[in-house]
Amino acid sequence: MLKRIASNVIIVLFLYLTADAFLFSLLRMHLPFIPYDLACYHYGMMAPYQGYNTENWELVAEGIFPDGSREQIDLHRFIPFSRGQFNVRGGLIPFRDQTYSHPIGKYGEVADQLHLLLPQYAAVLLYFETWPMSPGGFEYLRIPFFVSRELLTSS
Repeated sequence: MLKRIASNVIIVLFLYLTADAFLFSLLRMHLPFIPYDLACYHYGMMAPYQGYNTENWELVAEGIFPDGSREQIDLHRFIPFSRGQFNVRGGLIPFRDQTYSHPIGKYGEVADQLHLLLPQYAAVLLYFETWPMSPGGFEYLRIPFFVSRELLTSS
């Protein structure tokens, strides 16, 4: 009997937390009596239902040498996470507004930090590359014909 009551309490609490996450996803409001950390965890669990992109995208950096030549900078040295986390962190998702536009000011800060860490470059450029998704995988259609680049900022 005690086991059944405990399992029912756990289920009701889980449903209450899930309802809170769902309401926050849709209406940006929380239910009462939920600790902030627990609310954030359940909100994160709602992430797959918050949007779907039809393109692959990645943050790309280029360093410009004093002679004008360019070199691509491997950002994985500075953002050492898996591909999904790399894109979330590199895309600065938490800093985007309701229109989902790029937080240009924050990208300026990233470019300045990269320039401080890599003084051999005269400037650091940040681009946002997009290309179509493919059943072949993330990089399959990442060829110049399909890739579009948007200059975000330079240091």
